[in-house]
Amino acid sequence: MTTRKPYKVVVKKLGKDEQGYKLHGLAIYRHGRKPARIEIDETVVGQDKLETLIHETVHLEAPYLEEEAVTDIGEAVAVQLWAHGYRLTEVK
Repeated sequence: MTTRKPYKVVVKKLGKDEQGYKLHGLAIYRHGRKPARIEIDETVVGQDKLETLIHETVHLEAPYLEEEAVTDIGEAVAVQLWAHGYRLTEVK
């Protein structure tokens, strides 16, 4: 069993990226003493939210991976977990 601490996840309105595409999530890398965190757009729900959480976690854990690989991993893991009944529960 791992003793790692989870990344802080902030759900908020994210808007669009430089190309005008809607942002689903962002991986915010550690800066000085500030820990890394994940931001997810408030409109992303269900399996898309699970996929976004996985996608951004992969960015933080493996920043050397190309975007296409991160996307493929996020989709594959989310589909597998969803098919086996894993669901997100909102934590307040």
